[in-house]
Formats: sequence, structure tokens, C-alpha cells
Amino acid sequence: MKKKTIVIAVFTPLLTFSTYILKAQITTPTNISPAGVPFVGWNGTGVSRSLVIRNNFNRSIEWYTDGGLFRKMVLNPDLTGQNVNGYGGLDLSGFFGVGEFSGGMDYSDPAARVHANGGSTTDLGFRPMMKDGFLATRGESLFYGGLLNNTESGIVWSFRTLPGGSPPVPLKFIYTGDDGTTSVSTGIDGLELGRFQAHVSNDHGYFGIGDWTNSLGGQIPEERLDILDRTIRLRAFAASSLVDWENSFDRVLVADPLDGTVYWRDASTLGGGGGDYDWEVIGSDVVSGHGTSGFPSNSVGIGNVAPKCKLDVLLQANPAGYQPIAICGYNSSEVDALNIGVSGVAIYRNCDPSQFSPQTYIGGSFQGLHAEYNFGVQGVANANPVCSNSKQNIGVYGEANGASTNWAGYFNGISYLGGVIIGSDQALKTNVSGISDALGMIDLLAPKKYDFLVNDFPHMNLPDGMQYGLIAQDVESIIPELTTPFTSPAVYDSLGAVVTPPADYLGINYIGLIPILIQGIKDQQEQIDALQTIVMDCCSSFDGMQGPNGSDGGGLNDMNSKQSELHQNRPNPFKTNTRIDYDLVADGNVELIITDINGVQIEKLVNKTQSAGSYSLDWNTEDLSPGIYFYSLIVDGQLWIKKAIKIQ
Repeated sequence: MKKKTIVIAVFTPLLTFSTYILKAQITTPTNISPAGVPFVGWNGTGVSRSLVIRNNFNRSIEWYTDGGLFRKMVLNPDLTGQNVNGYGGLDLSGFFGVGEFSGGMDYSDPAARVHANGGSTTDLGFRPMMKDGFLATRGESLFYGGLLNNTESGIVWSFRTLPGGSPPVPLKFIYTGDDGTTSVSTGIDGLELGRFQAHVSNDHGYFGIGDWTNSLGGQIPEERLDILDRTIRLRAFAASSLVDWENSFDRVLVADPLDGTVYWRDASTLGGGGGDYDWEVIGSDVVSGHGTSGFPSNSVGIGNVAPKCKLDVLLQANPAGYQPIAICGYNSSEVDALNIGVSGVAIYRNCDPSQFSPQTYIGGSFQGLHAEYNFGVQGVANANPVCSNSKQNIGVYGEANGASTNWAGYFNGISYLGGVIIGSDQALKTNVSGISDALGMIDLLAPKKYDFLVNDFPHMNLPDGMQYGLIAQDVESIIPELTTPFTSPAVYDSLGAVVTPPADYLGINYIGLIPILIQGIKDQQEQIDALQTIVMDCCSSFDGMQGPNGSDGGGLNDMNSKQSELHQNRPNPFKTNTRIDYDLVADGNVELIITDINGVQIEKLVNKTQSAGSYSLDWNTEDLSPGIYFYSLIVDGQLWIKKAIKIQ
């Protein structure tokens, strides 16, 4: 191989500029470094020599790109008494830097054993304890991992923040495993397993476990240990060698139901007055949590010295911060006539109406939360196929009475009913009479289309989109019996505070409109039949309606049978299009006229002279409203009439 001659220029300690001829031959084993001269090459003879890069003067060794304009790596010489971020007397000797370092930057020289600098704009995160480790800086961010003060191991990160601004950037722990499937860890952000988060004050901080990067609402840790989801598991609790501390500690862990924060609490503050209320065996196999004797056998009472059922919980005074819930459960029996699984009663003990307060009492409250399918209450009633005496199954039974307004079932939102049966037996009724003036009432009703104010009344779960119906106040002025005032109950939070107060509204019994509509149709049909009779009588008296040979033809029907014929439209009833057929026995002037139920002409489909034969035409009623129409065929003064019914 050829030797490379490299000309280098260095400053001597006497500040005189000298030029050295550097012999570099890194591929020849016999190359030997000249004494006292900067050198790059394979120093010494033999086959196991190292590549040597040497600067005999105390100057840095630097690497450049782009024609020597940009320094990309640098190895510090002996460099003591330096200043970084206001900290003086620092020894930066032998530190290696990758990136940009110059006198005009915050880091003019590498500040740690290995320093990667991507263009730092501040050195405020640097501390003198960072030395033997890896330091990365860019912009206002800093990361260091290594020894602290040459003894302890540690990780340091920093980001410049303004007082009172956003929370500082966290230190994240991210897993980016890829098993060939689509998962969080294979995404561009990876799977965050945890993070350290400094408080905005920069005076303290937190550690959070979980994928905070993909959390809803951009949550961040806000406690010393903050678990985003799942829970904790203490496996030592299952160990038989675990020391029993039952009689040594008197504190318990409690969780705030609003945000899950865990606190210590004195066990004596949980109730019971500080006495010993251990569970004890009553009789043969039943335990009791009450500190007094005299229990009925096979029962448990909490807060009640005389339980009335298998588990009887009595709540008389509600401590601050607790939900006012009492539970009473009943087991079923094979011999009793009435078997109840769970019974809940919420009762105001003072029955004086003047003492009532605006509160809501709920006998049982059940919730299904946070699953793909949630059921607040599921009622199932099935007969045992082995039993032959089951007569009726009721999944959910509701009963309400005694108030000004009673609802056996109140469903706040859209409800699905597979089938509805309303009690209408004659044995249940009195004062039965017919409905008069049905058409008059129907004529006064004003159907509307509208949208509910969904956003103004979110607690009522009103349906979205265009709706069709009636205004309750309009119906009340016409048929007041079909309207009912109702109260939308108050909405409470988990502590019993009112979120939405109760409000009064007016509802409509739409089912009650059905008999009125039926009677209206019957009344209307009577009017139609009467009009048809009038029309037939009128037409039979026309002079031009004689039968053949000048006879009177025996009326319209007889005339139709001997002369031309108008057929019934098909289909009938119809929605949009229907076909009208007619036959002409002779040439003549033909008119085919459409009229409404009141005899008003709608349109004339034919008005011309036609030859004898059969004719068929399609009648398009797209622009007509549903209802009853008549179509009339007039041939040389002779008349035929048929009825057509258009439906929705």
C-alpha cells in the first residue's frame, strides 16, 4: 500500500505556527510513530497493533464534514477549570462529543464522558454531578444516565419551563416490541409502561404506571404513585409465612370514590363507637356483626338489634361523605307462598306531610357500568320445565299508587318493547259509551314535525333527529283526557347533591287517539257512502244516460252492463301508481276525470274522441295526498264512476 503524506498545522506552546509532515500508513505493520510528532496510523511492528490517533500537544482531536466547515465530533484535551451553567472549576478532560460544539453555543465543549448534542439552546439543566455517563441535549431538553458524583448511579432529565406554565415534560418508559400483530407497542408512539412527572412548581413530582400517552383526555400522574388503570396485587398476602399484624395496627386504607385516591384512616372512625364488634357464631352456623346478643336465629343484623330477614341493614344516621343506601335481602323458600330474592325500602319515617322535604327515596338502585353491554336491571322469569304448576312468568313487575302522579314504570330514554298488551276487558270498565264528533276532534288536531332539545335536557335522554307528533298543550285544549302532567325526577350525584332539579311537563296518551281515529274513519266512510248515493241518483237522472234503443237502461248499473265498461283500478288501495282500464263498444267522445272526496276535479286524464276498443293508462299520484278519490268515465254523455284509495 502507498504511504499517505498528510500536512497538519498546529500551534506550539510558544504560540508559533509550525507545520509538520505527518507520515500515515495504517496498513503496514512496520510503520512506527515519529517521536514527538502528531500521528495517525498503525504504530509499531507486528500483527497485533492498534490504530493510533495522537496529538502530542494539549489540543482536542476533532472530526469535520462538509469541506471542514462543520465539526461533528470532538475529543477534549486536558480541560480543567471550565464553566457550564454557572458552575465553575469543572474538569472536562477526555470527554467525547458527537454533534455541534462551538464557542458561541451553550455547550462549547462536551460536558460528560459521552455527550450527544443535537443543537442545545440552553444549559440550565446541567449539574456538576453529571460526569461519567451519557449526556444528550437538544433544544431545551436534557437527558443524562450514568454515575452521579462518581459514586451513585442515576438518571437526570430536564426541560426548561416557565413559572406557572404547563407541566414539565415527563421521563417515559416505552416498550416497542413487535410480534407481527397490530398492537399498541407496534404503533408509532409505542406502549408507555410508566413515567416520572415533575409538578408544575418544579418542587416535587410523581410516578405514574400505565399508558399515559394514549390515555383519554391527556391525563398525567398527579400523586406520588398514580396507577392509570388496573390495580395492585400483593402476592405476599397469600404466603403462609406472612406475619399476622391483626392486633398491631389500627389503620385501614380507604379510597375516594370520585378519583380513586387512597388514604390512611383510623379504623375506629368507621363506626361502632370503638368497641369490639368481631363476628361471632350464633347458633350452629350463622355469624353476626353486631356487638349485642339476642339475635333471632339464622339472621344477620348490621345496625339493627332485631333483624327481620336473613340480612338486615339499618341506616339511621348518614355520616358525611357516605351514600344513603340501605340493603335488605330475602332468601327464597320452597314452602312459602311468596318468595322474594331482594327487597329494598327507602321510607321517610315522619309521615307528617308538612314535614316533607324535597328529597327522593329509592328502594333499590342498580347500575351496570363501563362494559360493552350494560344492564342496570335485568329481570328474568322462567318456569322450571320439571314443574307443571307454573301459570305465569313476570320478568319485571312495577307498582305505583298513592301519589298525585303514579308511574309503575318510568323509562328515561328510548324503550324497546317486543309486544304491548293493555288491559281492556269489559269487566274492568264502566260508563261505556260511543264517541261523538270524532271528525271534529281530528280536524282540530295539528300534527307537527320537530326536533327535541336534546342538549338542553341531557338528563331526559330525548331522541335525536326529526320527530313527528302533536304538541301536548294543543291536545289539552281539544281532548284534555289524553294529556297527563308528569314530573321529571331530580338527578343526584354520588353524594346525594342535586345536579338537576325536578321539572314538570305535559305528556300525551297517543294510544288513546286510536279509538278516536277509528271512529273518525267510520264517520268518514258514512259520509262517503252518502255522497256516492247522491252521485248515483244524480247521474241516473241525466237525459243522456238512456240505454240502447232509447230505453232508460234500468239505471246506472244496467247501463254500464250494456254499454262501455269502466273497470276497477289495480292495485287498489295503492301508494303512488295504479292502472285504470275501460272498454268502448263504439266510437265516441271520451272523458276520464279524477275528483276528490268533495267532488272537486283534480285532473282530466282523457279528453278526446276514441275508437271502439279496450284502453289502459297509468295514473301517477305522486303529488297527491293519501285519501279517497273518484275516477269517472264519460262517453257521449254516459257516466261510469269508481272509487280509488291512496294510502301512505
